[in-house]
Amino acid sequence: MLPGILAGVRSARRAYQRRRREDEEQARRDRDAEARRWDEEAFNSREKRRMEFVDAVHEQLTQCLKLATVLAHHLCR
Repeated sequence: MLPGILAGVRSARRAYQRRRREDEEQARRDRDAEARRWDEEAFNSREKRRMEFVDAVHEQLTQCLKLATVLAHHLCR
């Protein structure tokens, strides 16, 4: 009977170790996914600020062009 009990204990131990490795691997994948989400959110935030800056510069350039056009029109008269 003892060999059967020992075989059962070894089998249970292997199953426990396998489950523990799988849990650790899943935890690592979860951490990696969370880090990727944080990186993506940071990237998107930076890109949003960059586009807001580009839009502000574009608006200022458009206003300057309009003013230059008006001034040129008045000076040419």
